[in-house]
Amino acid sequence: MRFGKLTAVRYVNLGVLGPRWVFTCADCGAEIVRPLLHVQAGIESRHRCKPPLPAWPFPRVVVNGEVVSPFWRAAEERERAA
Repeated sequence: MRFGKLTAVRYVNLGVLGPRWVFTCADCGAEIVRPLLHVQAGIESRHRCKPPLPAWPFPRVVVNGEVVSPFWRAAEERERAA
């Protein structure tokens, strides 16, 4: 069964809020235990994980010792200012 980003894997036990299941997060692959009632109702439809960082699309190009890419140049200037 799939609920949002969570996929039910197996039954764990009967808790105070009803049956508890192990769910797998589609984003990070973590296994978490949640009450089925919360997941079915949409209270918890995803795991609060950090999505993976996107790959940097701009290569760092250096010509004659100077950074050519404006994105990298700006990032290095911000680092120096901090």
